[in-house]
Amino acid sequence: MPVETEAASSVFSRRTRQKFRRKHNPASGEYLEMTIRNCRRENIRIVLTWMSRYGPVEMALHLKTLLQEFTPHFVAMPGICAADRRKAFLGDLEI
Repeated sequence: MPVETEAASSVFSRRTRQKFRRKHNPASGEYLEMTIRNCRRENIRIVLTWMSRYGPVEMALHLKTLLQEFTPHFVAMPGICAADRRKAFLGDLEI
């Protein structure tokens, strides 16, 4: 599992006091999943996934599969930046 996914998993687990469940789907591969409740007591499913190979074509194919399978309302993609390691740290949101 890439370091970005591990960092995100750690933050979610620490803040929600829940653990992710490891799952596998033949189409999308291995992923982590947890369900949390928002302030309106609605269930929100959090899915963390990672790519087995890197590159723009691989990312587009992976994302297409995930969008079709999970139909998310929000998607965040960590680890797609080449930040200056002296100014940006793991977990920073780079805009």
